[in-house]
This record gives sequence, structure tokens and C-alpha cells, in this order.
Amino acid sequence: MRRVISVAVVLSVLTIAGGVISGTTTAQAASRSCTSFSTFENPYSVDGDTQKLPTVGFNTHDVDCVLGVGNQGDAVRVLQESLNTHLCYDAGLQPDGIYGTKTAAAVRAVQAYGGITQDGVYGPQTRTHMNWRTAFPDGKIICEVSLADI
Repeated sequence: MRRVISVAVVLSVLTIAGGVISGTTTAQAASRSCTSFSTFENPYSVDGDTQKLPTVGFNTHDVDCVLGVGNQGDAVRVLQESLNTHLCYDAGLQPDGIYGTKTAAAVRAVQAYGGITQDGVYGPQTRTHMNWRTAFPDGKIICEVSLADI
């Protein structure tokens, strides 16, 4: 019995150490990837302003997801568009839907500005500290906190 417990403890320590060494947290490892985006309408606006945020699935409004280097698709493109907006962060990224080292660096800058861990991974904490591209029906663009957090 002692041998079984010892093996379980060693395996647990190795699993935790592997996460620390690779730079991933338990929360990141357990989270789902953002695969698309959803459009959020400001419930307090009479102007009909909207934001697009990365989500699990198209228009599911399920924002509990992560993006990192290697991810590709509409979720990454929507993130890049907000990072590029002049009034938000003016990151100068190519909105190609590919989460590469430049997108990770832009996310680290957002994280630094927000005073949170700077790992370059987009997730729930980054989302709540980030200003997002907000579009109005008349074409006006501003940046404000995520409507998903209202």
C-alpha cells in the first residue's frame, strides 16, 4: 500500500512540475480553446453598439476560453482586430487569424498595462482587463471594456 501511495505522490509532483516547466497553469490546461467569436450588444446603449469577442463556437457567447501561440481562426482574428484598433492598443498586427509571437507580444503588453501575469496567453483574466473595439451603426469605433463583463 505504501508503494502505491508513493508512486501516486511522485506522479503528482512530476505532473505539477511539468506544468511549471512548460509555463502552463492548471487553469490554462483545463480551459477550452476559443474557436470563433460572438457579437455582444451593449444592454445600456440606445445606439446599438456591439463588440466581437473570442468564444467557444460562433455566437454562443461562451467566453470561457483561451488562445495562445499556434491557435488559428476567427477567434484570433477578432482578438487581433481589437489589438490593432488605434484607440485600443495600436498593435500593428496583420489580422491573419494566426496567433504567433507578435500577437503574443501584443497580449503581453495588454497584460502589463492591466497589472496581470504577462504570459502572452489570452484567457479570462486578460479578457476582463482588455479594452475592446466597439462599433456603432454609424461607423464610429471606440474602445471600452468588454461588454461580456457587463
